[in-house]
Amino acid sequence: MSGLKEGDHNHTCCSLPPFNSEYVPKGHVQTLGDLPVYFAGEKGKKAVIVIPDIFGLHKLTQQFADALAFQGFYIALLDSFRGNPWSKAPLILDELKAFLSANVPYDPVMKSDVLSVISHLHSQGVESIAALGFCWGGLITTQLGSDEEVVQKGLKAVSSVHPSFHTLETVKGLKVPVAYLPSQNESDFKPLLDSLSHLPFASKNVHVRFDDVHHGFAAARANYDDPVNVKRSGEAVQVLKAFYESVL
Repeated sequence: MSGLKEGDHNHTCCSLPPFNSEYVPKGHVQTLGDLPVYFAGEKGKKAVIVIPDIFGLHKLTQQFADALAFQGFYIALLDSFRGNPWSKAPLILDELKAFLSANVPYDPVMKSDVLSVISHLHSQGVESIAALGFCWGGLITTQLGSDEEVVQKGLKAVSSVHPSFHTLETVKGLKVPVAYLPSQNESDFKPLLDSLSHLPFASKNVHVRFDDVHHGFAAARANYDDPVNVKRSGEAVQVLKAFYESVL
């Protein structure tokens, strides 16, 4: 899979299992073609397409999606794994890379899925669309924001919480504003944002670190028995809300 290099990866992603959740999602799953999509929130003019981490439609990822929906955005959380996300433990990076390359490569799978959802959202009256990714999903959103065809179809901004697999090379093609929210386990993203400072949308870019919570705190590895995790997830929602309101 293009862009997946061991040196770029956050190795915490390989050691933390998904946290068990009793949360009951508030949205519903609808199948577009053969693609299951979790929709949450009221239909409106602003939507966020969400790419999960390698654990797919996990309840904790849906919980964060619901929190964003509560802020007034129509949420479309994709299950491009088609019900078969990564499930092995412990995680071995080479095996994960092979799994992602075989099942969810950017082109044709992820790009095609997102274009399908963009078309569906437009048919529902949505006018402005951003994308959000977690961990590996953050790489996908960066690729989406660097893809002229996807941008022309209506993607206006991209974002990622605890992103993985990012380098200067990864971000150099971005064509839309970006928000990166790394955790304590990610490397410094400031050089990546600095490399975009010459672009016309640079003033809209956002970079906020969450240095007291672990990789995965907003998705399948969240621990909502931990009050710090709860607080930081809420803060991440507010950072993303402000970003989306500025770009959509």
